[in-house]
Amino acid sequence: MSSTGRSESTNNFINGWLPITTGLCNFVTKYEVALIEVYERESAEDFASECRYRQVGPHQALLKDAVKIYTKIMFHKLQDQFDQVVRFVAIKRDVEGNVRQLTVKSHSGRAESFELQIDLEKLTGNCGCKLFEYAGLPCCHLLKVFSKYDILKIPKAFIMTKWTIGANKFSRSYDESQLEGDNLRHALRHSHLLLRASNLFERASKIKESFDFAVLKLDELESYLQNYDDALIQIDASQQNITTSVVDFLVSETMILNPFVVQTKVRAKIDHKKWARWKGGMEKAVMKKKITCKSCRVLGNHDKRTCPLLKTMIAESRDNNNGESIQPLHSNSDNYNI
Repeated sequence: MSSTGRSESTNNFINGWLPITTGLCNFVTKYEVALIEVYERESAEDFASECRYRQVGPHQALLKDAVKIYTKIMFHKLQDQFDQVVRFVAIKRDVEGNVRQLTVKSHSGRAESFELQIDLEKLTGNCGCKLFEYAGLPCCHLLKVFSKYDILKIPKAFIMTKWTIGANKFSRSYDESQLEGDNLRHALRHSHLLLRASNLFERASKIKESFDFAVLKLDELESYLQNYDDALIQIDASQQNITTSVVDFLVSETMILNPFVVQTKVRAKIDHKKWARWKGGMEKAVMKKKITCKSCRVLGNHDKRTCPLLKTMIAESRDNNNGESIQPLHSNSDNYNI
C-alpha cells in the first residue's frame, strides 16, 4: 500500500506502524493497534494533567487559574510566557469607554514594542504579536495587561478549547447531519450514544441529586429496552426461514473481486539519491555508464559476450572453415606472446 502524500503528518504517524509492503488485511489489524497506542498516550496525558500537582507561587493568581484549565504541556508553555512579564512595562495610550489601547515595551535593553487593545467590560482584546491567533495561548504582553488591571482569571475569550483538560473526552469526528438517514451504521449509532452518555454522566456525577435522578431514569430506560427486545424476539419461524434463505442466496451470488491496482502517487524510493533530481527513462539510458569491449576495444554499451563485430566474424568463420571458430581480435593470450 502507498499514500498520496496529501497529509504528511498522518503519513509520518502511520509509517511507524505500516511499512510499504503491508497488505490490505494486515492494514486493518495494525491500524487498530496504532489507534489504541494513540488512545493510551492521550489517556496518560489526561491523567498527568488532572492528577499531578504543578508548583505555583502563592501570589501567582493567573497561574493558579491556568492549572485548572490547561493540560500539562500547555501549562508549561503558558508559564514560560508568564516568566517574561517582568521584562515589559505597559503604557496607556488612549481610552474609549471601556476599551483601553496600550503600548507594551521592553525595558531590558531589547527594542521590543507591541500595540495592544483590551475591553475591560467584555474581557476581549488582541495583541500585535499575534501569539494567541497562531498558538492559542495568551502572550506575555496580554498577561502583563491582565496584571496591570487586576484580572485574576484568564478570560474565556483567551482560552482555546483544544488545549484544555479533557478537551478530547467528548469530541466526535462526524457531523450531526449524518444521523438523519434511515440506514445508519451500527458503529455510528454506538459512537453517538456513547458520546452523549459520557457527557451526561460527567454532568450527573457532580452532585448527589443529579446522580440519583440519572440512575432512576437509567432504570426506566433499561426496562423499556428489555420489553422492546422481547417483542422483537417473537418472530414467526416461517418468516425467519424465508429471510435466511434469501440472505444465503444473495451471499452465494455475490462475487467479491480483488481491489484495483493503482499507480503510486509519490516518487519511488529506489534508484535515485536523496534530494537528487528525478531523471527520466531516456536520460537514464543516455547517461548509463559505458564499458570497453575486450574483443573490439570499442567504448560503448556492450561487452565481449554481446559484441556484434565478434558475432559477425564468428559467423563468417564458420561458413568458411566448416564450423570452426576464430579467436577474438584482442585475446588475453596476446599478452604472453614473445
